[in-house]
Amino acid sequence: MNKVESLQSCHWPQLHRLMVLQDFPGVPDTYEEAVPYLEGVRSYGLFNDNWSLKAGFVFGDVTERSAYFDVVCAPKNNGRWATPKVIRRLYDIAFRQMGLLYIWCQPQNPTALKAALQAGFVYATQTDVPEPVLVLTRQTIRHRKLLTKNDNQKGD
Repeated sequence: MNKVESLQSCHWPQLHRLMVLQDFPGVPDTYEEAVPYLEGVRSYGLFNDNWSLKAGFVFGDVTERSAYFDVVCAPKNNGRWATPKVIRRLYDIAFRQMGLLYIWCQPQNPTALKAALQAGFVYATQTDVPEPVLVLTRQTIRHRKLLTKNDNQKGD
């Protein structure tokens, strides 16, 4: 399957389980307590063929211009979700569908930091802080040649 889909409330228990497994910042231990948080974010998922959630993508603190972005996945899927097709789809969601100018993240560990940098995020804070803030803009994507020629010609 490997297609990024908008998550419906019926998928939220799976997303919450992944968040708890990964110690996602600020997420309550119980699903019932997490529902208000999940209602306030835009979440997407990548599903396995059996419709189990392979990875969850969360856009939080959404404004007209920006959103916080984070990824959660089962440990066995760590990094396996990050295909060029999936990453391009996430760029499309953020910059075309949501109309954002930038997304930002705050990687919680060296592996997440490396993945964010490889996906095109750049430092917005000093690099020597425990949890640096990184940003991604359409211009950053173009500069790093992370979009195809077709992507660069659409929707500006």
